[in-house]
Amino acid sequence: MDIKKKFLIIRLSALGDIVHCLPVANAIREKYKDAQIDWVVGDNSSALIKNNPLIDNVYIANLSKWKKNWLSPTTIKEICELNKRLQKENYDYSIDLHGMFKSLIINAFCGAKHRIGYKDYKEFATLACNFLMEPKSKRPHRNYHIVQRNLDLLRAFDILTKEELENVKPKAILPESSIETKKNIDDLLLNINKEKPIVIFAPATTWDTKHWLEANWQKLYQELKDETNIIFSGVKKDIELINRITKNDEKAIILAGKTNLSEYIELLKRAKVVISPDSSAAHFAWALGVQTITLFCATSKNTFAPIGNIAFPKGKEICIPCHKRKCKNPVCTFQTSALEVANEVRELIK
Repeated sequence: MDIKKKFLIIRLSALGDIVHCLPVANAIREKYKDAQIDWVVGDNSSALIKNNPLIDNVYIANLSKWKKNWLSPTTIKEICELNKRLQKENYDYSIDLHGMFKSLIINAFCGAKHRIGYKDYKEFATLACNFLMEPKSKRPHRNYHIVQRNLDLLRAFDILTKEELENVKPKAILPESSIETKKNIDDLLLNINKEKPIVIFAPATTWDTKHWLEANWQKLYQELKDETNIIFSGVKKDIELINRITKNDEKAIILAGKTNLSEYIELLKRAKVVISPDSSAAHFAWALGVQTITLFCATSKNTFAPIGNIAFPKGKEICIPCHKRKCKNPVCTFQTSALEVANEVRELIK
């Protein structure tokens, strides 16, 4: 009889990156039905992992507090307490899918027999691993999809064999919404036109160089507002941008800042199409099976595009994606027109 294997996945943030790591848990679960699969996640991202059917036990790292002072006695005490809890599990494998200092302090002391990572990790995270793999592509991975890169770590110790990995269909699963969460979204959508499809605009993200041209969003809004329910999502600080896009249209449906993470996921479930730059909205939509149109600028669509969905620009990019947070000449944001995207949305909602 096979001994039950124990896996610890370490991916602390960010939201879209965690979604890219969920196929690893799914692939392990499909092969090892009875395995124990646990996850260490940051406090601000924990809603993606809590109550996730793929995961048995969730450990919360209080990153929002720790990063204010990594060397404070309270931080050190909490990190030590977390690692003591992990050590009691006697994991067979820890899989560091983060590859930075904040995962190093977990991976190094979690007590796993085999601590797996890539040789190109940053901030000395390689020091925590006792098994390092050579990545198939050097950074910034312009033609190596991030989901496949994450899955390829399972080649270590033949957790999944090469042949098994070739047959994996990447899949991410998010937690089911609670009754209360569904009701909250029902209330927020109470007055929309039920005869029109919902199209979610999620125009903002953390990098300025990922942003599509603001004038394009304005044109796209004008193109689609009469034939769809356009709902703007995001956080509170995005409202200023959204108001410029709508030109302060009083009829615009703006839910930015009005949902928590669980409610945001439920909102995306209601959409026919989600339109966003390379951001968590696009990756959540992929995990939920919702059609998404992702607008790429500084990052590579070959690396980050939601699998099986539409990504712009189509064809060859004007410039090689730079993967930089700052750019003096962002010509890439001009390549995709609002009319191209509007026509694609019309095809999808047919």
